[in-house]
Amino acid sequence: MFELSHPARIGILRLAATKPVRHRDVLLASGLAPSEATRHIQRLTGCNVLEKNRDGLFEITNFGKVIIDRWNTFDIISSNSQYIGRHDVASLPFGFDPFRALMACEKIEGTMEVVNTILRINEKSKQAVNCILDEFNDSLVAVQAEKLRYGLQINMMLPGRKKVPTEYMDNRLLGIRVKALGSIPFFLIASEAEALICFRTTGGKVDYSVAFCSSEPELLEWSDAVFGYYWQRGRDVVL
Repeated sequence: MFELSHPARIGILRLAATKPVRHRDVLLASGLAPSEATRHIQRLTGCNVLEKNRDGLFEITNFGKVIIDRWNTFDIISSNSQYIGRHDVASLPFGFDPFRALMACEKIEGTMEVVNTILRINEKSKQAVNCILDEFNDSLVAVQAEKLRYGLQINMMLPGRKKVPTEYMDNRLLGIRVKALGSIPFFLIASEAEALICFRTTGGKVDYSVAFCSSEPELLEWSDAVFGYYWQRGRDVVL
C-alpha cells in the first residue's frame, strides 16, 4: 500500500495494465522526468506488481492485476463515500458486488436529470425493458404503454400490494409480465442498450436525486444478473 501511495505509480501501473510499456511510454504518458520515471518503475518492480519481460518491456504481473482491480474499486468507494454512507448500496445479495458495476457508470445528479434519463432509456429501447420500481411516474407509464403497442417486452417487479396502472392493463395481452416482491431493494431500469440504478436511503425510500447509468457491457450484464435473481424470487401477478 505504501508503494502505491504515490499517484504517479498508480498511473504507471494502470498504463501497464493496458499493454506492456517502455520507459519512453511512461515518460510520454506521465510527464515525469526520466530519473523520476525510473525511480517509480523500480519501486513497482520491487513490490512485484510490475516486471520486465524478455523483450525489455515493463508489464503488469498477475499480482499487479489483482491489486489494480481492487484499487479501482476502492477509488469508486472513496469518491462516493458520502453517498454510500447514506444509502443501502451494500445491501445486495452475496455475489452481486455493486462497486464493480458502478466503475462503469456515469453519476447523474438532480431528480429531473434522473427522470429524463429513465424516460430516454425507455423511449430508445427496441427489444425489452427490465424494471424494478417502487412507484409509478405518469410520464414513464405513458412511454411504456406506448412502447408496448410497438412490440416492446416489459418485465416488471413491484412491491407486493402495488396496483398496476390501467394503461398497462389495457395492454396485458401484449408484451408485459409482472411479478411482486416483498420489498423493493432499489430502482432499476435496463434495456438491451443501457441501464440505470437508484439506491434506497438507509432505512428509507428510493432516492431519485442521484442515479448511476451506463451502456457499458459490465453494467448491462450485472443488471441482467441482479434482475434475474429477484425475478426468480418474485410472485406472479395476473393482469
